[in-house]
Amino acid sequence: MSNRAVLHTIVVCTLTLSLSLVAQSQSSSTQPVTDQYFGAAAGQVSTVAVIGSVNTIDGRPLDEARVELHDITTGSVVGHTYSRANGSFALYNVPRGSYEIVATKGVVESRERVDLAMGDANVSLKVNGPVDDAGERGATVSVSQYRVPAKARKEYEKAQKAFSDGKMDEAMTRANKALQLYENFAEALTLRGILEVNANNTQQGEADLQKAIQLDSNYGLAYFALGAAFNRQQKFDDAARTLERGISVKPDGWQGHFELSKATLAKGDFKAALKSATAAERLCQDAYAPIHVVKAHALLGLKQYQPAVAELERYLNREPQGDIAESARKTLDQAKSFVSSSNTAKSTTASGTN
Repeated sequence: MSNRAVLHTIVVCTLTLSLSLVAQSQSSSTQPVTDQYFGAAAGQVSTVAVIGSVNTIDGRPLDEARVELHDITTGSVVGHTYSRANGSFALYNVPRGSYEIVATKGVVESRERVDLAMGDANVSLKVNGPVDDAGERGATVSVSQYRVPAKARKEYEKAQKAFSDGKMDEAMTRANKALQLYENFAEALTLRGILEVNANNTQQGEADLQKAIQLDSNYGLAYFALGAAFNRQQKFDDAARTLERGISVKPDGWQGHFELSKATLAKGDFKAALKSATAAERLCQDAYAPIHVVKAHALLGLKQYQPAVAELERYLNREPQGDIAESARKTLDQAKSFVSSSNTAKSTTASGTN
């Protein structure tokens, strides 16, 4: 089998990963898990939840405060949500680790370190200054996000939770209800678009994702979702353009870099594919094993056979029974044969020279 045939096999294999990863990341995100990801990652990383409340110094609940989860190591935002009318909030599908949780509304904020290594956390945040309802609409929240009614956001959070639990019908019902309450809800449109694409309602899914981008051009995850949808249809030029725009908006989103690595791999730009896959691996702290498979195929395209073997072995050591494990084993056998042939050719050349 030729190098190009092997590469085609892996492209087909990796592009069959679902959009699930991107959507899950919308609730928490680091793995980035929309701010989690598309694909099979949902049960690959042990995840927990952060549940809590945001209140003023005098104890009043603070609604519509933006609550972000920051990675302690990189400082990147790995997930976000908004507090409800009673001040409560919840972030699901958070990979275990150490984070800083930040609540902001207008110019006031509250920060607290949380250690999720042992399980779920319950956090009580108090903003460190007075809240002026008339002047709180600062730059921390986009106009489109700020306008979302609390009831619509609550339905969206329930949709996310259902999605993370694998209850796709319920997730769709909740997303639709959120959009009935507020039709210009970019995050809910993104989640519904992902659900529709996964259900093979591609045209409607793309329409939702396009509308989400039009409503909030700074919502990077909508670009990642649309790019992944293009990848699934083998529209690699469209995927690359969309993903590059998304990465410019959200450069720390590993999902975008991973999807871009698949698009550029399919286009035969192996150097760019390796660069994007490496960036995705760094940003998600090596939490998503299939990245090794894409890196391996980029390396095969560059005729770096031994490093490709190492990447495939890393993947199989982590996911010996994974969805793409069988294909990865076949590719590994091919890569090893390339290494053997290369070594034989070098030996023959050396013998001839002597």
